[in-house]
Amino acid sequence: MTGIASAEPSMDWDQTRCDLVRLNMVPGVGAVTLAALLERFGDPSSILRASAHDLQGIPHVGPKVIDGLRSALRTIDVEEELDLCRRCGVRVVTLFDPDYPVLLRQLADRPILLYVKGTLEPTDRLAVSIVGARHATPYGRRAAEKLAGALARVGLTVVSGLARGIDGTAHHAALEAGGRTLAVMANGLNSIYPPEHDRLADRIVQQGALLSESPMRLEPRANLFHRRNRIVSGLSLGVVVVEATPKSGSIVTAKHALEQNREVFAVPGPIDSLSSQGCHALIKEGAKLVESVDDILDELRVHLTPLASTDPNANPPTTTPGRSLSKNVKITTKTIAAPTQVVSNDEAFLFDLKALQDQDTHPTLNKNETQPDPSSNSHSHNRGASTEPVPPGLILSERERIVWETIGTATLHIDAIIAQSGLDPGSAMATLATLELRRLIGRQPGQMFARLR
Repeated sequence: MTGIASAEPSMDWDQTRCDLVRLNMVPGVGAVTLAALLERFGDPSSILRASAHDLQGIPHVGPKVIDGLRSALRTIDVEEELDLCRRCGVRVVTLFDPDYPVLLRQLADRPILLYVKGTLEPTDRLAVSIVGARHATPYGRRAAEKLAGALARVGLTVVSGLARGIDGTAHHAALEAGGRTLAVMANGLNSIYPPEHDRLADRIVQQGALLSESPMRLEPRANLFHRRNRIVSGLSLGVVVVEATPKSGSIVTAKHALEQNREVFAVPGPIDSLSSQGCHALIKEGAKLVESVDDILDELRVHLTPLASTDPNANPPTTTPGRSLSKNVKITTKTIAAPTQVVSNDEAFLFDLKALQDQDTHPTLNKNETQPDPSSNSHSHNRGASTEPVPPGLILSERERIVWETIGTATLHIDAIIAQSGLDPGSAMATLATLELRRLIGRQPGQMFARLR
């Protein structure tokens, strides 16, 4: 949006952050309304100081919203909100910050800000959401555990909503596999809902993050969960539904995924189970049937394409989703922005599996990394690789080559690959995921990896 882009360079970041938090706390001002206000006025401070006359005629801005905006400077205590953030270890990430999630940035209804407790990593752009029934069956829990654990072991971040049932199982499985997981909450981060997931939330903070667009003290309400679901799908390349009734929130998440041009996956279940009827409806209408993690990885390979732009406000290309799920589950499609990535020049890496013959699209070493010397003893000591060259026609990035040579002809545990390659854990896991998606290496039980060619 041009209004946001033109305002960014001159912004006073501290004041802008405070103003955005204040606007986000005005009743009736959601992501779409705030985007329209920024488009009209250019910066948050101008919105808060606009007259009632100036606020009229803006989409989604009625008399109650105008009254809320006009009184926000005197009725909303931003300092108290930010002090509560500090005491709870929560930071506010705005759309203008470089660590705002890349995939989320491209949504038409993206949240202008996120409350974050934990860490957001560049590798979180490789994420898959797993959602499903709160009253999950043992079968559903086993399926969610199997898929989330497998995705985490190959370096993908698992996203879910911290709800009871499938969500909690997916988070727990990702943590147990040593992976990262993001939990998107409907309520504010001042409290955990459901309360029995407080310990799980603490673990997620250590291996990922809790996120919410809601003010800190906002209590959970039904409409907030539907709003939250678009963030769950928006953070991901695809959404896996494990058990869902036809009108459940998980189906809403699948709808958001389709509108955002994400892949939709569904796990089949018993034909006489109400908990599987929503999944079966999705499959009938074109969702990918999932029996194992390979079904997910195979489908995502063609979507892992980078956008090397460094402009966070660049307009992404628009595409029309190729899959319609519009009948039984009332899901509609529309032409929207495709999932893309915005990264810095020295991190313009990852996952162009459509252009493997173009060496320039592959990752390079970080500026703090040095290219290993093949003749060095420290480089080759205890590696599984022989000195055999990379097979003819196989184009590898620097990180891919390092991991490929580290594995060699052996079968290595992920910890050994990280230690012997010299890469940081995040880069190593992301590279393993890329090589597995390219069918160059295979994952075996016990987090072991071996070459497939």
